[in-house]
Amino acid sequence: MEGITVALGDDPLAPGSRIGPYLLGGRLGEGGMGVVLKAEHAVLMRAVALKVMRPEIAADRACLDRFLREARAAAAVNHQNLVAIHDAGEVDGRTFLAFEFVPGGDLDAVLARDGALAPARALELIAGCADGLQALHEAGLVHRDIKPHNIFLDRHGRPKLGDFGLARDAGGADRLTMTGVGMGTPAYMAPEQANGDPGIDVRADIHALGGTLYTLLTRRIPFTGATPWAVVNAVVNDPVPDPRAVRPDLPAEVAAIVARAMAKRREERFQTPSELRVALADALAALGTGGAAVMPAAPAQTLDRTITCDLLAEDKPGSTSDSHPTVKVGPDGEVDAGATMAVAAGDWAGAPAGVMTSVVQTPAPKAAPVVPAERIDGDLTRGLEAPWIALVGDGCHVLLYARRQITLGKLCEAPVDVCLRKHPTTMFRDDCLRISRQHLQLRFDAPTNRLLLGDLGSGNGTLLDGAAMGPNAPQAIEAGGERRLHVAGALTLNLRAHARKGEPPASLGNDAGSVGDCGLDQSFAFDSAVLSRPDNRPGMAYALVLRRLSIGGPGSDLVLPQASGAAAELALWRGRWIWRPGPGAWQPLSDGLVVSAGNKRLKARVGGYDIFQTEG
Repeated sequence: MEGITVALGDDPLAPGSRIGPYLLGGRLGEGGMGVVLKAEHAVLMRAVALKVMRPEIAADRACLDRFLREARAAAAVNHQNLVAIHDAGEVDGRTFLAFEFVPGGDLDAVLARDGALAPARALELIAGCADGLQALHEAGLVHRDIKPHNIFLDRHGRPKLGDFGLARDAGGADRLTMTGVGMGTPAYMAPEQANGDPGIDVRADIHALGGTLYTLLTRRIPFTGATPWAVVNAVVNDPVPDPRAVRPDLPAEVAAIVARAMAKRREERFQTPSELRVALADALAALGTGGAAVMPAAPAQTLDRTITCDLLAEDKPGSTSDSHPTVKVGPDGEVDAGATMAVAAGDWAGAPAGVMTSVVQTPAPKAAPVVPAERIDGDLTRGLEAPWIALVGDGCHVLLYARRQITLGKLCEAPVDVCLRKHPTTMFRDDCLRISRQHLQLRFDAPTNRLLLGDLGSGNGTLLDGAAMGPNAPQAIEAGGERRLHVAGALTLNLRAHARKGEPPASLGNDAGSVGDCGLDQSFAFDSAVLSRPDNRPGMAYALVLRRLSIGGPGSDLVLPQASGAAAELALWRGRWIWRPGPGAWQPLSDGLVVSAGNKRLKARVGGYDIFQTEG
């Protein structure tokens, strides 16, 4: 099996084809060096990000060495804040690397979707990256290309440093690049890296983390210019940017971290990632309430005026523009300095080597919130801080997700959130084998304020109100009426979306922590979306809790079977779960607390896949 390549049609990398033990899925990115695909190990049924090198590029020994160096760098250290490598090999002339598949996307995508981050969230993300960078440092490695695009979020929102294609031994023993050429991404390079200093060390990566923190706080790149070399000149000579010039409300402690991490002289920076980590922890403690709210996102405008420049050398007699990479710039001459200055082998980000696209984004204004007479009694930090909780009792299994999307399918592991095959009844389990591993996705799209339901290209399809859903063609779900889903002819689900009730409160009087992806502090058009199982398990339900949800008898957002009496209300505030048995003050929802939902008593716990194994 390890030596088998199976192609469907003319494309050897088409979905459904095989490379060794890996069943290929859709493409995640493509560049001059090769392609990155989502794939699944046929035996382990584990999702991976599979990097497949183009055969003609693999024939170039220098490019192949760089490719294999990425594998060795990733394999040299194991840490929760680093993307792990699972496998590397060559099958029928195709060289590949199999990396951990990280489902949360990269920080570039987060910024495009949500806008600049709250200070506390930005500090937390950089702190996690500093932990991963410390592990790299202790392994004797320098990353050399840290930027938002190379930081990924796992399903719990934890950051992971990835893309080790430029990583090298700190002593320079494995150096492959040209002397005097600064490999990396111009806007995030340290001055010594931009100058081609062969002796760069972890302090260059600390500089890049400082630049990344600046971007997370402002949604702007730290240095700009009309050409890559103009950006390099700015990196070397311009003052360190102060994020308070963009966001005057930012605390001085946060701006000071950016300034020190990005100091021009490496001796003036934090000397190790651990030292940076201590400063981040101190700043988080000083914030107390978690800082300002998330700045809103705005649609991106891609501009099309182009210039050409040679990234590696001056123009030579007889050279042609075809040999030069293309750089897209805006009308003000701003280049996307987030693009990587790369050798001719290219990159994996979806564009040929040297192609850079400028994106100009302007945050939209956010309406001032209305302050209702609501409050939290008790210590908010006692509330569950989990993206997934379960309420179990009196014949009910209610799973609540503090996420903007959930995936439903047959798998009982990531990346599926809701397992539709293993559930607390055995009667329908064989029928549920018809459900695909990843069958459906329910997603709230914040920029458009729409709730979307889509079939993920399942084998046996999905009916929505009796009509077949097209594969990978999400449909908008409106608030109000109930929609009926038939999944693979095996399972019926009822879906009901609930519109937002009230405006976001400015405070509940107990505001510890940072603004979360979901919660009462968000101005989403929806409060929740509920999926119930009317036929084969009426007591089981799943809910996407974007802001709040009521549970109980008739009239509740989520109606429990045989329930009566006043409904309980659950919500999220500053990333933690809260609840109340009726009108009045909110209370922290702690682990093991019993929620009274009318005549039902439901015990709260952190969610886990074991809930799907429970027989009932």
